Amino acid sequence: MNKKFIITAFALTLIAFSCSKKKGSDLKQDNPELIPSIQDKIMSEEISTKPEGSDVGESGALKTVHFEYDRYTIIESAKSELQENAKYLKDHPGINVQIEGHCDERGSVEYNLALGEKRAESVKTYLVSMGIDSSRLSIVSYGEEKPFDMEHSESAWSQNRRAAFVILAK
Repeated sequence: MNKKFIITAFALTLIAFSCSKKKGSDLKQDNPELIPSIQDKIMSEEISTKPEGSDVGESGALKTVHFEYDRYTIIESAKSELQENAKYLKDHPGINVQIEGHCDERGSVEYNLALGEKRAESVKTYLVSMGIDSSRLSIVSYGEEKPFDMEHSESAWSQNRRAAFVILAK
């Protein structure tokens, strides 16, 4: 199953390179090398994912955090949730987690994969700043591929712009 995911993700990335790019965003200006880093991670056998993802409730006490449209900065309401997550991780030092970056359906596949990675990375950076060892945290971007809410409305999109957690080891 993991190899199918890697092949599918790589194929989506290749297709995305042939699609038009979203204009007017600051994402590519921040880090023009972001897309190659996604390719490297997709091709890496080190990515450990659960095919059902985090939204099946396996993350237990770890809370999903949400983002504003077209942004990857941590919003105020997410900071308190991440502080609770950091406390949980400090209280459970044997737990490693994967942080999943998700997006809503707007934007190209390429753009959303990059934005999802930036969201997951910003959550990881915040947790590390709270004292969590970075070796316990891995990231993956699903872009728009695993929506939490399948509707096509602002309410659904706001639920899909998220970083979620999967516990990998106890």
